[in-house]
Amino acid sequence: MGFFRKNEPVIEEHDPAEDYDRTPSQNIAINVAEEYVEINGKQFTLPIKMEELVQLFGEAEKETFGKVNIEYLTQEDNDMINRSVSEQRANFAWDDLGLYAFTNEGRYAKTLMVRLRPRVDHDDPEHYPTNMFGGTLTINGAHWFEFLKPVKPKYSNSASKGRVLGRHIIYGSFTDRDFKDKKRTDKHYANIQISLNT
Repeated sequence: MGFFRKNEPVIEEHDPAEDYDRTPSQNIAINVAEEYVEINGKQFTLPIKMEELVQLFGEAEKETFGKVNIEYLTQEDNDMINRSVSEQRANFAWDDLGLYAFTNEGRYAKTLMVRLRPRVDHDDPEHYPTNMFGGTLTINGAHWFEFLKPVKPKYSNSASKGRVLGRHIIYGSFTDRDFKDKKRTDKHYANIQISLNT
């Protein structure tokens, strides 16, 4: 007798991203094309001089030195990269803007990271920006999710997936490793990393 079935409670999940003011960086527009990265209408090629990023975004609030752990790589790959770089590596975070730059020597950014979600997990490195990016991120002029959506992760429990675009490789990191990819939306991504495809 189905009409005596107990009503199931409706559980609303609160999205912590809604608690963050995205206003500070709403005037930043980033578009990634095959040969360049465009920021507020100006074209750059990776690696980008840090002086130019400082002109665009101001001084970074956080600066970290030495070896780092790149979340989408295996421990073996991280070890190999860290053996090949010196202690001169410096990385920069613009906390208020939700932007991050990886460098090998502090002068040229080889990777830009755009923070899509506030920090919600304890595994998230402290040197990453705390706030979300509030500007516009596009790939080939379209919403970034359209570029990454058709890509299937290499492993079912992968924390990210990447796709090559000309001279760039673009990684999207998930907030939820075990979520079914066909149901994943742009809200399930923690950040997007734009790197030089070497």
